[in-house]
Amino acid sequence: MRCALRLAAIALLLSSLGWWVAAGAPMGWWRTRVGVERTDEFTGLSVIEWQERFVPGVETPALGLLAGGALFAATLFFRRKLPPNQPTS
Repeated sequence: MRCALRLAAIALLLSSLGWWVAAGAPMGWWRTRVGVERTDEFTGLSVIEWQERFVPGVETPALGLLAGGALFAATLFFRRKLPPNQPTS
């Protein structure tokens, strides 16, 4: 049980960090709208078009670290099963 929780804690930390890095490691907060600049065909002017898209911010690895740390701390409350003492002959 301890090993499974510790592996889950590491997987949670690495997956949140990986998701954040894959999104470009933005140093801002979470965003749900992203401005995409495009050029108008008729006037040639740049126009910002807003798209509904989720971009993870710095909270993502921070929450992964917090949740992974809590899982790892939970493993400290489980005791290891020791083998029974065997009499020596």
